[in-house]
Amino acid sequence: MNTQNHNVSNTSCYQTAPPSSVFHPLDVLLRRRWQLLACLFVVAGLAFAATVLRNPQYEATARVQIVLDQPSIGGKSIASLGNQDYFSTQCQLLQSRHVLVRAAKKLNFNNSGDNLTEKELEELEEILRVRPVPGSRLIDIIGISENKNLAAAVANQVTAAFIETSSEARRAATTRLVERVQQQIDNYDKQIAQLEDQATRFRQEHLISDGKDILSSVNQKIQNLQQQINQTDIKRVDLETRREKLAELLRNERGVDSRAVLTPEVDNHPAVQNLARTIDDLRQEEAQLLQVYLPGHQKLESLRLRIASLENNLAKQKRNVLTDEHQNTIDQLKVIADQATNLQQLLYQSKEQAVMLTDKFQEYQKLTADIDMTRRFRDECMCEVRQFILQEGMCEAPVQIVDAAQVPSRIAGMTKAQRASSILLLGLLFSITFIFALDRFSQGQSQNAAVQMQQVPWMAPWWAVPPTMAANTPVASAAPTETAADSETPVASELSSEPDDPTVSFTPTETASEALGRLGTIELGGESVSQLAFAARCRIMQTDQSSPQAGVFRQIAVQLIQRFARARQSLVITGAEEGGGKTTSACNLATALAQAGRKVLLVDAQQRRPMLAKIYHSDPDKPGFNSVLSDIALLDEALHDTEINNLKVLHHQTAESWKGNDGCTLRELDAHLRRRFDWVIYDTDRLSHDWTRMLLDAVGKAVVIAPQGEPMVRNRTVADLELTGAVCLGVIETSHQISSSESAAVSSTSASRT
Repeated sequence: MNTQNHNVSNTSCYQTAPPSSVFHPLDVLLRRRWQLLACLFVVAGLAFAATVLRNPQYEATARVQIVLDQPSIGGKSIASLGNQDYFSTQCQLLQSRHVLVRAAKKLNFNNSGDNLTEKELEELEEILRVRPVPGSRLIDIIGISENKNLAAAVANQVTAAFIETSSEARRAATTRLVERVQQQIDNYDKQIAQLEDQATRFRQEHLISDGKDILSSVNQKIQNLQQQINQTDIKRVDLETRREKLAELLRNERGVDSRAVLTPEVDNHPAVQNLARTIDDLRQEEAQLLQVYLPGHQKLESLRLRIASLENNLAKQKRNVLTDEHQNTIDQLKVIADQATNLQQLLYQSKEQAVMLTDKFQEYQKLTADIDMTRRFRDECMCEVRQFILQEGMCEAPVQIVDAAQVPSRIAGMTKAQRASSILLLGLLFSITFIFALDRFSQGQSQNAAVQMQQVPWMAPWWAVPPTMAANTPVASAAPTETAADSETPVASELSSEPDDPTVSFTPTETASEALGRLGTIELGGESVSQLAFAARCRIMQTDQSSPQAGVFRQIAVQLIQRFARARQSLVITGAEEGGGKTTSACNLATALAQAGRKVLLVDAQQRRPMLAKIYHSDPDKPGFNSVLSDIALLDEALHDTEINNLKVLHHQTAESWKGNDGCTLRELDAHLRRRFDWVIYDTDRLSHDWTRMLLDAVGKAVVIAPQGEPMVRNRTVADLELTGAVCLGVIETSHQISSSESAAVSSTSASRT
């Protein structure tokens, strides 16, 4: 019974049992030891060939430095295209054919000195390597050859040829600049001559000697005419008043008697005065006769008749004089009116002449000003040429040798033993991997063959069916296999089920959000808490563009731009811990987006400890973030420009306090900022603060800063972020963390500076 059961179980296992899920590497290696030895033998042969048959290579390095402080002339210099372009140009010059030919002649490469062939130049290019040092102005010129003396000679002679060629190129560029400026000086001289000729013709045509004498005389004439017109107006008013008075006297016929006092002209008339004196004498005579004669005496009566006759004559004389005076006044008024008209015409003509002279004089002054300005430009260019030639004579060479190449004493790269060991180690790993893959492939083929034999047993080959199975096992023996398979199904489902506890779901193998980039440890300042080191970490995109961290920020910016294209976006940079790199990531990400051509606004939204003032210039007199929240009209005044194109900063002034703005105001401000800028980056506090949650609710998108190598913390931070209703665009992992003591030092430092 036991024997029968044992045979049946073995047969069923042979038919349908799948390969064991337990992997035994030693069994695989022992079972396929001959194949492993064959692979190792092949690898050992390759290692022997690569080690013994390959000739050793020697490497000699000469280091040079590119000098960028070139003198300039007229705003143009030899390095006018920019430092990076000038450095690239020098690198291309170093690898040019001209330098190679000159170096080959120095090396006597073809033993003839001239007429180098393309093959000889290619051989020299194979020996030569040029490698710029990242983040500096240094270039390594490397000679690699089987002959160590040849390697050092190639490096040194190529360096010498490069220095000579660069000096010649600089002298040629200097000559071109001087010729260009000299040509500009000649153009200025021609322009000055043309302007002087034009000014001379203009002065002769318009009779301008000095220009000021004629104009001043005309202005003086205008002033005199104006005074005469004023005096004429005064006379005219006096005559009109006198005319009205005389007309009134003539019209009323009152007061025109012998005793009436009229105008001085009438009273002082000789005939009137004679009659008045005669009448006065007769009245005195009458008074004397009254003392002698009676009132009715004939002599008195005749005397009185004579006085009355004289008084009538006096009245007539006064009327005649008054009439003459009235007519004379009318005549004077006509003369004064004609004189005023003539003076007005003269004044109008003088003003026209003054305007014409003023226009001509202004044109003449413009010509003279153009002449003076052109002369000044010419003199400045001549002065700059002299200074440029003087500076060029004292300037350093464009290329300086830092280290000359020495004859190498050791071969380049690994030694023969190291090379053989590494090749053997890699061959062993390759052989083991190959054996495991071959074994797995063979097991898969055996399993497929077993399944086909179970389904169609008559098609199985005779060597695949053991005798016990052919003799003792019926075809229906496949049923236990199905039972076993069915029995394993609930076990697999139990293993694949997840617990309801949310803390269990954050396993190290799961990620809650895709990592945008991994910064690693930032080397600029390291974990230093000084302000200079902190500012250097926040300006990696400017100060160290070739660093791996700058490359990570560029990749993150590319991902965000590819995701949102030209749509205007805003996002919040936050994290779970203080000092995790939020400000560093926000500043560098904003710089990367601005360098990509996007219009970016970086907002300091840290209410507890603003940090952007330590990095970018901040004017304390300008309003800050909270003031803009209260009054959005202060936005233009609150924005700060930076030295980075397309990047502006909105600081949070420490003197401002948060007045408890609600999320609606934040949402309105964010919408207004997105209408003004392509990207709005908020540098805010950690995720647990209420202010950060309000900002996340208003903005709706965020990037999480999480420590690298701690998936539990990262996933939990992302889960907390999603509870606020914001969308996590990704995670930036960094290994830079500030300890509690360092964080306290940072807080105390910032407080003391504030």
